[in-house]
Amino acid sequence: MRLLNGPLQTVIDTLLPESVFDFWLEELGALHRKRRVMARVVERFPETPEMITLVLQPNGHFQGFQPGQHVDVTVEIEGRKLTRSYSPSRPVSDEGLIQISVKRVRGGAVSPFLCSQVQVGDLLELSQAYGDMQLPTPHDFQKRPLLFLAGGSGITPLSALFFELAKRAQRDTIPTTTLMVWAPTDTDFAFRDELETIARSIPDLRVAFITTRQALATPLDSGLEHSDPLNSGRATLEQIAHRMPNWEQASVYACGPAEFVGHLASLTKGKVQAFTAEAFTLPTLSADDGHASITLDKRGKTVTVSRGETLLDSLEHSGETLESGCRRGICLTCACQQVSGVSENIITGERQQDAGMTIRPCISRPLADVTLHI
Repeated sequence: MRLLNGPLQTVIDTLLPESVFDFWLEELGALHRKRRVMARVVERFPETPEMITLVLQPNGHFQGFQPGQHVDVTVEIEGRKLTRSYSPSRPVSDEGLIQISVKRVRGGAVSPFLCSQVQVGDLLELSQAYGDMQLPTPHDFQKRPLLFLAGGSGITPLSALFFELAKRAQRDTIPTTTLMVWAPTDTDFAFRDELETIARSIPDLRVAFITTRQALATPLDSGLEHSDPLNSGRATLEQIAHRMPNWEQASVYACGPAEFVGHLASLTKGKVQAFTAEAFTLPTLSADDGHASITLDKRGKTVTVSRGETLLDSLEHSGETLESGCRRGICLTCACQQVSGVSENIITGERQQDAGMTIRPCISRPLADVTLHI
């Protein structure tokens, strides 16, 4: 909402530098800014012992989001501005409110602050939404079922997709969708009651919870003992097939730690119709994988880099500057054309060798000499 309208607003916007304009609005506790997206915390509540949800009212600069996308949240802690990426965990409300669910990271800087210090009435700075983990178009809904695989707090973008499908099911046909969630113990499952309620009421939506460290306190699958490997332990194809017998026909969406996503990518490689993945951590690469030459054709430069680093990291260490954002392969800020050579997506293990294909340097490492259109 704009504080002023018409010619007076235009004069103020023109004459006052943005820093001055925003400073005084901040002093007044106003939600508006000249250009920046700000959001006021209007509610907060726990999801698990280690995760809280913040309900946010953004100002008029926010352009909305699609379920599955992310926003950057910037906070000031002890005089330093720090930014982290979070995915709205539920679709936008009818009142325009958004919800982000934050799991406390031990030793982290931002998540403990958001979980413990941020209170109702506080203001947070947001980015516009980004990311391509989105539902297929309604035209494509009947082509194949959907399989959502979540590890820990990787549930947040997938829960938003699941809740969105539940809304659409009230008026449209939706694809048969199975959501499977892995977490250490049964107290670590966020949104469990809501998700199970939806699954009981909408036949096309199914949900399963699998513990990786502890047997479930309550049975979630009829006929399975808590210690049964179909109901606990690391993700397996047997667990998936038990919940979704036609899983090979599905479009798969996976989100979680790098090891979890990489493991699932390896299990399903070449066996499913599509595999879309996001990891909130990156895998550790070996420093002993040799070197490769990277040519930046627009800059007329060639540098020798380690194969044990991402292209983004290695180019930066060589003194080259690339525009980047999330550094996790989500925002596409660093995306560029690979003119020739072979690289690897370090999250999915996919070999990237088609001439002219678009790659994301932040999650790609060279397997051979590479030329980038940069």
